[in-house]
Amino acid sequence: NLNHRTHFLVASRGNDLGYLPQLVVVSRALKIADMYPEEQVVAIIPIEAETPPTEIKRMGLSNIEYIDALLNSKKLMDEMSAFSQIVSFHTFGHAAIVEGTFLDAVGDKDVRWYPNDSQSKRLIGHFTEDAFATLNGCNAGHQLAPYFSKLWKIPVSGALTGTHFETVYEDGQYY
Repeated sequence: NLNHRTHFLVASRGNDLGYLPQLVVVSRALKIADMYPEEQVVAIIPIEAETPPTEIKRMGLSNIEYIDALLNSKKLMDEMSAFSQIVSFHTFGHAAIVEGTFLDAVGDKDVRWYPNDSQSKRLIGHFTEDAFATLNGCNAGHQLAPYFSKLWKIPVSGALTGTHFETVYEDGQYY
């Protein structure tokens, strides 16, 4: 529902992190859905060769749609800008001060969402009054978080150094 309160979670390609960003997104999506059952959660997860889709499905995601497309800032904004009531926005994966958030990859070349990317303006006016964002990736708090906060007029937090990813497993422990 494009006009319903929506939480967006975006994983980057894991590279050296394996598929931990994807698993963390699934864990967070399930927690948000549990806490706010009347709201919807959209998880955008690039599936890479090392990611076992069965593991992601087994964790409890429903309504999975596979889109064979490179996840870049334009594609991300195409998906998100269709929604009129974004409550929260979260990224998980690699990030860097100058390069912003890493989204996907073509071979060994990372696809990045740079600070001041013109695509980001497409979300202006799509956030609810109580909206916020978290950028979970190394150094995303230096340029990207302040830029998005000023642009979107919402609180945005980002790591100033490193980010450590863990996910909950069937035994209830985080690894």
